[in-house]
Amino acid sequence: MYRIRQAGLPLAIGCIVSILMLSQQSRAETEGIFWLPFSSDYTVFVSCRWSCTYDHDNDPSTPERVYDHQATDYGRTADTTHVHAAADGEVAAMRNDIPANTHPRGGSYGNFVQILHTGGYRAWYAHLLPGTIPVVNGQFVHAGDYLGTTDNTGNSDGPHLHFELRNASGTRVNPYGSPPDYVGGCGPGSLWATCPPTPFDPSTLDRDGDGFTVADGDCNDADAGIAPGIMEPLCNGVDENCDGVTDGEWETPDAPYTLGDPCTAGVGGCLRDGVFGCEENGITATCLADAGLPVPEMCNGVDDDCDGDTDEEWRDCSPDLPESPCIGNICVVGIGT
Repeated sequence: MYRIRQAGLPLAIGCIVSILMLSQQSRAETEGIFWLPFSSDYTVFVSCRWSCTYDHDNDPSTPERVYDHQATDYGRTADTTHVHAAADGEVAAMRNDIPANTHPRGGSYGNFVQILHTGGYRAWYAHLLPGTIPVVNGQFVHAGDYLGTTDNTGNSDGPHLHFELRNASGTRVNPYGSPPDYVGGCGPGSLWATCPPTPFDPSTLDRDGDGFTVADGDCNDADAGIAPGIMEPLCNGVDENCDGVTDGEWETPDAPYTLGDPCTAGVGGCLRDGVFGCEENGITATCLADAGLPVPEMCNGVDDDCDGDTDEEWRDCSPDLPESPCIGNICVVGIGT
């Protein structure tokens, strides 16, 4: 293992820049598109900046050399780190067959993934552990997708990630800006999505273009028809305004009510309980209850034929039907005599 440090600065001061838990610090959104290529589960540090000095033999008596790196190396206190895509893009090249611990064989990058990102930027994620790269050429990846695990394949003497960016003309560019700012993370022209740079945070993106992010309360950032504060356009069992209540604001044309409230259908013996709910057409709502079927009236204290009157036939004295029940008759409920 060789020592590596920022040119002109001691290792303890110029090299280690923790990027874990930056979400706890104040952040500012920028015009950049890139996130740190790690998850927030890891503590990593910048082990070599745009230029740095290195000493391959760790011998203080031998001179160190200045390395015109033109990329950023990220190390970690542990041996390996999961690497994630710094932005959306398409896998343009990759290699995954170089055995571990093969310095310097297998080319300078070792196992790597190259991604063509938005704006024509190309990123190299290099020195990866063989067998850990799940992507293939031509595959589209999203920011935050897992790309592999760090190792020291290629021109490397210790597990780390070599993160290299080039613009559409092929010129290497520094995501920390020019001149770079490794403290705040964003010098002039910085390419980071936040300052200081942080791992990918899906809550800060508006993927469906409705003007709201997950951090703003968008409960489905894949559907532009779902956003906080909108009127519920459909009665469809979907919480379209992200208020935590499904179709809670839906109203009938004549009176407002809350879906799920109890309701009834029918009268008398046909009365059935239900709740207010959406109809299948998605544009009307009704009481989701079906009235029972009427039956011939009996002398039982129940409106059996569901006409709003109870035992009416047993109170109707008809001269045309001398044998019909009539008021004054003795009525035993259920028998009618």
